[in-house]
Amino acid sequence: MKWVLIMLKVHYNLTEITNTHYLRKMVLLERKLFKNTLEELYQFDHNLKFTLLIDNEDVIGFLLYKEHEIAYDIYKVAIKEEYRGKGLAKDLIKDLFTKDIVLEVNLENIEGVKLYESLGFTKYANLQGYYDGKDGVKMIRSFNG
Repeated sequence: MKWVLIMLKVHYNLTEITNTHYLRKMVLLERKLFKNTLEELYQFDHNLKFTLLIDNEDVIGFLLYKEHEIAYDIYKVAIKEEYRGKGLAKDLIKDLFTKDIVLEVNLENIEGVKLYESLGFTKYANLQGYYDGKDGVKMIRSFNG
C-alpha cells in the first residue's frame, strides 16, 4: 500500500511568526541537523525568511533564506531523515526559482552538492576551511536557468 504525504507549506518572515509551536519544532530540527543555530543567524540579520513543511502538526522540513532585490541567499535546507528522498528539499528550493539563488555548502555534504547540481546550481568559488577547517563551495543558480 502506498501512502501519500499530505502537508502544508507555510511561508514566514522570521519577525512575523506568531505560532511558537512551529518555531519550536523548527529549532529542534535545526539543532539536530546543524552546528550553528537560527539564533546565531538572527543576531546578524532580522530579515530572514523561511518556509516550513508541516505534516500532522509536526515540522518535517524547512528552508531558511534571505530575499534581495535580484537574488535569494539560501542559508539552510533541512528535511527530517525519515522524509528524505521524496523530493521535498527540491520542492522547497524550486519556490525560489524567480530570481538568482546563491548558497554555500560543505563539500563533505555530498548529498547536498548533488541536490543543488540536479537543480541547475553551478560551483563558482571555493571556500577553503570555511566549515570548521573543512572546505566548502559557493554555488549559484541563475534565474534564466
